[in-house]
Amino acid sequence: MDKTRFHIIGAILFTAQSALLHPTAVVKTRMQVASSGLSNMKGTSVFTHILRSDGIPGIFRGFGTSAIGSMPGRVLALTSLEMSKDFMLKHTQGSDIPEASRIGLANGVAGMVSNLVSCVYFVPLDVVSNLFRCFRFALPFKILKRY
Repeated sequence: MDKTRFHIIGAILFTAQSALLHPTAVVKTRMQVASSGLSNMKGTSVFTHILRSDGIPGIFRGFGTSAIGSMPGRVLALTSLEMSKDFMLKHTQGSDIPEASRIGLANGVAGMVSNLVSCVYFVPLDVVSNLFRCFRFALPFKILKRY
């Protein structure tokens, strides 16, 4: 298997999936912001409100940050998954663990390592993306300057 191609295609497909789900994340985030006044409305009403007030760019607010940032993050997650799986398989190779258990252990550890690497990368990115979803363009930079 060509891992470079696998990582690139995987990152593109994950980004396409994020694009399809992004409008629901924007609606959810806007409903959660107490000051927006949208918390008591239905999701479809919030969606149409965003479309009327901000148009299509309002529904995809924050997606640029998420998409540009997620491409390297997806590659990082897939790479750490494959590398840690190979590492575990190599280091358990001479042991008396049955082959099926060895593969299961390698996959489990690889999933945990990949998830840890993903969280370290994606949590700050999601914070910035949520700020963009909730507020106008300049406000997230003012908020981030405080930290």
